[in-house]
Amino acid sequence: MVKAITWLLCTYLVLKLIQFVFGGRPSFREIEPGVREKLLRGEPILFVVAFTLSVPTAIWSSWYLQRSYARGLERSIDCYGKLRALYHLPEIGRKYNSFAVLQIVDGREQVAFEAGKALRVGSGRISGMLAQKQRYYTSRYSALARQGGPKDLRAEAVAVERCFSESPFAS
Repeated sequence: MVKAITWLLCTYLVLKLIQFVFGGRPSFREIEPGVREKLLRGEPILFVVAFTLSVPTAIWSSWYLQRSYARGLERSIDCYGKLRALYHLPEIGRKYNSFAVLQIVDGREQVAFEAGKALRVGSGRISGMLAQKQRYYTSRYSALARQGGPKDLRAEAVAVERCFSESPFAS
C-alpha cells in the first residue's frame, strides 16, 4: 500500500511539473488560481490520471518482484544441488573446472539466501532446502552412474550446462 501511495504521489508530481512547464498562459505561473479555476483547468483530472497510471504499476511491480524472487530461489536451490553432487557423475564432472563449479555453487547459494530474505524465508529453512536438494541429486547421480544409459547422462549434462549458463532470475 505504501508503494502504491509513493508511486501515486511521484506520478502526480511529474504530471504536475509537465503541466506547469508546458501548460497554461503566462498568468498560470504568477497567480495562485482559485478552486473554480483549478477545476476548470483539470486539477482533479490530473489526479485521476496519476492514480490510474501509478496504482496498477505499483501493484504489478510488487507481484512481479515476488514471483521473480520465488523463481530465483527455486532455480538456485535446484542448480546448487545439481552442481554440489556433480562429482558423483564423473563422466559429466570431468568436463568442468572444479574451481568454476565451486564459484557457481557459491553464487547460487548466495542468490538463494538473498531471494529467501526477500521472501521472508528463514536462513535455516533455506539451508535445509539446499541440503535436501543436494542429497536428492547425490542419490540420483549415484544411481545414474551405476546403471544409467547414455540418454539419461545426456539429459543430466544438458541440465548441468543450463546451470552454468542461465541466470537464476531468467524467465
